[in-house]
Amino acid sequence: MREGYAPFCKHLFVPCFLPGAKAEAVPITDDNRHLLRSEYQARTADELPVLVRWFPQKAVEAPDATFLDLILYSREQIIKETEVTPAAAGKDLTRHRQWGKT
Repeated sequence: MREGYAPFCKHLFVPCFLPGAKAEAVPITDDNRHLLRSEYQARTADELPVLVRWFPQKAVEAPDATFLDLILYSREQIIKETEVTPAAAGKDLTRHRQWGKT
């Protein structure tokens, strides 16, 4: 397990066990830079949008994935994020393990 981008986040890298899974990242080169798109997006209506960049799926060929990056959040962070989600009203938030996924 490796440290994540914030104290409440950890990365668990495992060999890819999904046949046909493609890598999620493709290097930006001079040859494909003109295909790059960007936009502010939010995962939910309750979150602030952040700038994201991507290539349209059919514009570039992604290599096969060799590893999967499982991103785990601390129990405390999952509870914090869940508490501000309207769908969480009335749910038991104490059932989360020490680390999990959102």
